[in-house]
Amino acid sequence: MKVSESFETVLKNRDLKLDKKDLCDGGIAFLGLYSEGEAEFPFSVVFDDSEDRTDYQITYEGIGNGKDFGLDLFDVLYSINRLNQELVAYYTLLVDSDGELFIRYVGRVTPFETFTLYELLVIGSKIASEVRRTLLELKDENDS
Repeated sequence: MKVSESFETVLKNRDLKLDKKDLCDGGIAFLGLYSEGEAEFPFSVVFDDSEDRTDYQITYEGIGNGKDFGLDLFDVLYSINRLNQELVAYYTLLVDSDGELFIRYVGRVTPFETFTLYELLVIGSKIASEVRRTLLELKDENDS
């Protein structure tokens, strides 16, 4: 059994529908949107489809943009370091060159371990939401 088949079975058993996309390099991407209140985070799980152990990456995007929070670069980087130490757990909070904040997790999985991949998705959704809430609180503190 391939990793994608195993992962699809886990998703089906948990009644979670994600869009599956075949990538040109033999990889597979599962795409979704996590919603909580007004916050929405697109996320993806990407891996090479294999019958053996393979690397994967989970990414939550759209957590925010440092510029939108009205923070200077020092405050954004300080907050990222603090959140990585205190809150983000398995994931890593990153900022790209245009200021977008996202979290990412990289690991390895076999077709027999895909439930763990699902569990990491659940954890990632909560972490993305908590990071956004924390950054909004920081923005409110700076606006006062």
